[in-house]
Amino acid sequence: MADYPPLRVHVLDVGHGDSIIVEFPDRQTFGIVDCHRCAETQPGYMGIGDEHEPKALSFFRRFRKQRTRPVVQFACLTHPHADHYRGFAQVLSGLLDLNIEVKEFWDFMASRRKAEVLKALASTHEQHADASDLEELYHVVERLRDHRGCKERFLIQPQTDWHVHPSGVRIDCLAPDTQTASEYMNYQML
Repeated sequence: MADYPPLRVHVLDVGHGDSIIVEFPDRQTFGIVDCHRCAETQPGYMGIGDEHEPKALSFFRRFRKQRTRPVVQFACLTHPHADHYRGFAQVLSGLLDLNIEVKEFWDFMASRRKAEVLKALASTHEQHADASDLEELYHVVERLRDHRGCKERFLIQPQTDWHVHPSGVRIDCLAPDTQTASEYMNYQML
């Protein structure tokens, strides 16, 4: 096995919410775990001039300018709460524009169901915003799948050995079984 530098995990400050970028030891391969866009009080990753885009997109835009084209091995939506997905569609669409390959989209299966329910129930501005954010995310994922060959995987049961990077980094996805996930989503929808 080659001698690689350590794995890096970038936890981006987006206020209330999650946006994490995993940088594999080769410094060219990345993973995205959730993606909340910045609160209005949080400037973008590079500072002045990128206040209106998620920090994750600013990160890749900066990286793209500095080095050769990075590859996103996976983009993962852990669960369908707005502070984990608002901004994800903008990041994935921006990666398409930057011609950065996204190999896999990992999803908590109930997220698509929530998108459909929110769209049907959209009676307040807040619900409508959530519905349009999720709807746009799945539109971009379909573009990635249909036009760029991105695979979709669902986090509905414990999975192992999903990804082994040449550096020896292995990612195991731990997720609730289908019944527990369904019970959780039914509770959340009430």
